[in-house]
Amino acid sequence: MAKTETKRGEARDDILRAVLDLIAEAGIECVTHRSVAARTGVSPGTVTYHFSTRDSLIDAALTQYVSEYQGGLAEAVAKQPITGREALVRFLVGTTALTPDTLKLSIIEAEMALLAQRTGRLMGVLQAWQRSMEPILSEVLESIGVARPVEAARMLGAICRGTEFEVMARGAAIDPETLKTRLETVLSGLMRG
Repeated sequence: MAKTETKRGEARDDILRAVLDLIAEAGIECVTHRSVAARTGVSPGTVTYHFSTRDSLIDAALTQYVSEYQGGLAEAVAKQPITGREALVRFLVGTTALTPDTLKLSIIEAEMALLAQRTGRLMGVLQAWQRSMEPILSEVLESIGVARPVEAARMLGAICRGTEFEVMARGAAIDPETLKTRLETVLSGLMRG
């Protein structure tokens, strides 16, 4: 019995990974039970067994994505705490997709945001994803003397997400030094203000 449950769990995980890959490659519109089955090498019936509707398939994949993102973020910060302004900027530059070939996660996040706005589904999941970095960033910002650290954390996050959108729109890389300069400029203003 345990072996069967393990196989079912593995099939479910493979299906959800395939959904995320399809979203990153061609958008949510291309996700169907058949496209996911073809990607995973299982029958459409297997996909339907785990997820009876297309919406439940997409929602489960995006919900799992956010959960894994939050866990990975917490683990990364625990391994290498962000202490000080320089480390903060380095962290933000390092977590921002600056080349077209590194946009997979950014595309998934953008698709999730569009889905939430269009349908109202996953709005809570989207908000949880958006707020994932706020406590981490605001703690560092407060320690370096920024007066309104939560607002500053949101602003810095928006600059990073905007930079990723710029990479998507241009189809060209952004130099890490460019983003670093943007972040440093904003931080300097926040330190004075």
